[in-house]
Amino acid sequence: MSAGMGETMRTRAITSTLTARLSPTVPSASQTYEPLVRSALRQRLIYNIFAFSAAFTLIVSILFGGEDETSAFVRLLSPGTWMMACLKWSVGVLPVIAMRKVYLASAPTPATSPAKMLTNAIAKPSTRRCLAVYMSCTLMLISLYMSSFTSEERENLRLNVFVKSRKHPYYLNGRLLFLILAQLWLAASFLVRNIMLDRFVFRWTKPLDSSELPYAPSNFLRLLLTMALFTSFSSMMYSVAFGLSRMLVLPLLLKLPVVSNIVRPFVAHFAKGTWTLTLPILHWSLLVRSFMMGLVTVMSWEFAEPLFDAYVPQSIKVGTLTADPNVTVVSGITTQDMVFAHFAYSELAELASDESSAGSARRTALFGDQKYSPSLWNVLARQSLLRLGQDYQTFLRRGAPIIPPVVVAPVISKPKDPPSTPLIRKAIFKAPRQSPLGNMLDSVSSDSELSKAAEAVAGEMEERASQMHIPEL
Repeated sequence: MSAGMGETMRTRAITSTLTARLSPTVPSASQTYEPLVRSALRQRLIYNIFAFSAAFTLIVSILFGGEDETSAFVRLLSPGTWMMACLKWSVGVLPVIAMRKVYLASAPTPATSPAKMLTNAIAKPSTRRCLAVYMSCTLMLISLYMSSFTSEERENLRLNVFVKSRKHPYYLNGRLLFLILAQLWLAASFLVRNIMLDRFVFRWTKPLDSSELPYAPSNFLRLLLTMALFTSFSSMMYSVAFGLSRMLVLPLLLKLPVVSNIVRPFVAHFAKGTWTLTLPILHWSLLVRSFMMGLVTVMSWEFAEPLFDAYVPQSIKVGTLTADPNVTVVSGITTQDMVFAHFAYSELAELASDESSAGSARRTALFGDQKYSPSLWNVLARQSLLRLGQDYQTFLRRGAPIIPPVVVAPVISKPKDPPSTPLIRKAIFKAPRQSPLGNMLDSVSSDSELSKAAEAVAGEMEERASQMHIPEL
């Protein structure tokens, strides 16, 4: 027992299972919701928009793509027609659809008039990039169009780069220049039309209606008529602008000292001719060829645009693809992207109106959630109220963007000199006081203050007496 008392007693804490556990939070939208929506949109882009637009380009190439007298059935069975259609879609339509996807905005820029809308769009860098994309696609389509001709056909059509002249071998061919500039003008006009229609803004539309799709027979005829009128108007405006530029701008350029030396070897022959506004009428075949080429191009573009407007805004149900649908949908409304939030609220609206037993069970689980902190219902209510508050502020601003507060730079004051201790040049200790007896002895001593004062008075009297004049007796 004494040996047991001498040993050191060791104690060990008993572990408890009653420790507090933190509840998980609702995951962010970038982890659960947005990847699923992106995947669904990618499927729509490939199987609905890309596929139908490529098929339309093939049909147009079969119907209007032959310069010879071969029938449409022969062109349908020709591998060259299929290859040319694939190239035209790849270089002329696919970049336009990709550009629409990249520059899609969730809200339009507020404008009080069409002129203000166009001015605001031109001020954006994205508009200049879109114009570059349209013009690049147009130039590549012209290159494919010209490459399909043989050298003999190109000479018959008189679409060579330079005119046949030994004296002036570098004169540009006016017919080819007219054709290229006409297509570029048409591309710029189509961009302006898209800006006025707010094509680069997400469409908050109703559910998909098959009768509104562009490949419906009635819509296809309306598309053909609309684009024919648009191309005719654009070609007419371009002919007037081309004539005015030749009559007014070109002579001015040929008179400038430096510019004249650069452009004269190529365009000097354009200034020699009759009235330019009637010149395109003399080249009616060129006008028809330019019109048909532009019509095929804008029809391919215009067919892809309604496909994008019809399929992209439709609601997406991604909650049922996950293990916990409520968590996925509620996390989707926490996103900062308005497009993703639209899809999340659309799915919640469908859940709220679902009268089936599965929908009722999901709603019950949503309200009774205790797994997450804060709960799913708290997150849903808070995010919805915040969204309503933001929309109300936008309503009060009448759609104007939020003006950031002006940050005033703080004025840097000059630092004050540190306080200095004054230098005292006298005794800092108090002189000791003498006793009364000492003061009395000092007053009667020979070197006391009293004797010194008496000597001073006697000296002053002697000095005055010596200075006084005493008359002689």
